[in-house]
Amino acid sequence: MRCCLVLSVLVLLTSLLSVPVAAPALDGCSFTLGFKTLHDLIPDIVGDCAGVETYNPDNDDEIQITTHGLLVWRRADNWTAFTDGATTWINGPCGLQSRPNDVRLPWELGAPCSPPPPEQRKTIQPSAREVAFVRTRRPVVALTFDTDGVLGATPRTLAALHDRGIHATFFVTGLFASRYPGVVRQMVADGHELGNHSFSHPYFTRLSDALIWDELDRTDALIQKITGQSTKPLMRMPFGARNARVLTAVETDGYRSISWSVDPRDWRPGMTPDAITAQVLSRVAPGAIVLQHCSVAASAAALPAILDGLAARGLSVIPVSDLLQDQ
Repeated sequence: MRCCLVLSVLVLLTSLLSVPVAAPALDGCSFTLGFKTLHDLIPDIVGDCAGVETYNPDNDDEIQITTHGLLVWRRADNWTAFTDGATTWINGPCGLQSRPNDVRLPWELGAPCSPPPPEQRKTIQPSAREVAFVRTRRPVVALTFDTDGVLGATPRTLAALHDRGIHATFFVTGLFASRYPGVVRQMVADGHELGNHSFSHPYFTRLSDALIWDELDRTDALIQKITGQSTKPLMRMPFGARNARVLTAVETDGYRSISWSVDPRDWRPGMTPDAITAQVLSRVAPGAIVLQHCSVAASAAALPAILDGLAARGLSVIPVSDLLQDQ
């Protein structure tokens, strides 16, 4: 019965917002209860209040227009959703999740919530020995995504991974976490693991050890505050810039640097989804660590084809901490 109720309201969401809404903010308007909770989780996505909360006596639901779309509270199931016309974010029984409007999450179809990946990072020790590739007999690869300071296509990246039940590793900057704490919470809710990518994305080779530790420590403290989880012991060097001194400083602070063996250079101007897909699939092999940037639109658009290509080669995607168990 819950499945049918969920589907009916989400069909309503899709029909109400077949195109994005761009309503102006309304003076004196505010969010309350579940709408406020969802807004506070993803404020940059939901936007500002643009209309008073409205009750629908036919189904007992509540809706509210925002500057970026529509909020809906499903009273019968006690979950809240937001849609911008293309993507829906749901704060429901499995935590905060997102998906394209024409896709359904497993629990919406009656399946149980997906469990988080195994807690294997506790077995990984800090080290000055960087990892870019792991020799393994398993047909597995690790997809990793770096954040910078912009949201960009990150919701689309998360939706593509969640749609297929894929768990990846996100290297998050403190700047990104401070601007989009709700998105960082969503990464964790979707079962991804987090690594440290510094606070302001500087060249570590130009910083003293003390400043390197400050960059890492501030980021870890913020992400712990947001998610309750530490980024240790996984980190990635901003710009990939490192030397022996930097690697030792990172180890001293409780981390191990994770580099990559496949880099499609998705950030370059003119890179298309097809080009990014070809770069990844032509270089990937068991034990590979793939670098992408979650905010890059072309990279997010390439992700479904990349995942299809990996599956066709018999390669499964796992988090970095899982891959490191084969060292």
